[in-house]
Amino acid sequence: RASLHQAKNDVSRMTSLHQDDVVSTAILEQTQARAQSLEGQVSEKEALVQQIEQELQSVRDDHAAGTNRMAGIPDAIRAAIEVQAKRLNQAKAQMRPKELKAPMEGITTKVFSRSGANVVGGDPILKIRSGKASRIVGYLEQPLPTDAPNKMKGRRVKVRARSKGRRQAIGRILKVGNQMHTVTNRQLIQANRPQTALPIVVNVPPQLKLRPGELVDLIVQP
Repeated sequence: RASLHQAKNDVSRMTSLHQDDVVSTAILEQTQARAQSLEGQVSEKEALVQQIEQELQSVRDDHAAGTNRMAGIPDAIRAAIEVQAKRLNQAKAQMRPKELKAPMEGITTKVFSRSGANVVGGDPILKIRSGKASRIVGYLEQPLPTDAPNKMKGRRVKVRARSKGRRQAIGRILKVGNQMHTVTNRQLIQANRPQTALPIVVNVPPQLKLRPGELVDLIVQP
């Protein structure tokens, strides 16, 4: 039903655009055909649900009336009721929209499936980008400290934002890489130094409220 409602809205919108010569007749006809197809599918499912409900009610009525035809086989009646009830629940479940909860807060950057679309398990629906930075990836330039990388985990690091105000706070090293990486000039304080460095992961001090992708300067404290 949600897909049909969306399709009818599309037909209304395309009709208006066609009148203004914004879209072609072919596009309008395709939109109308899709709406008609969905309307037929909804009608078929509604008819199926109605039929199952009638059959289930008929079985229940026969059992309640205690007719001679059914009086001798209560187990069969019970089984028939269960079968019809399952069919009814399955049909209703197929037509009922399901609410999905995202595993994280963030900003929707891409939509793969629109409202009312049929999907199966594993199909992507949305692409969400976190609205908060969860960690900082930094690089230690050469020459490296004598205790890197074994003893650097847990060391205090001054995190200084490059944005206006140069906000700063203290974080700690959570992880140290085991090999050198090639990095870009703007990721290093001194761009004229060799462009290989040892990656580290630093926690985000909560008072800085950094955005994902924001560049900062890291200064390892003694």
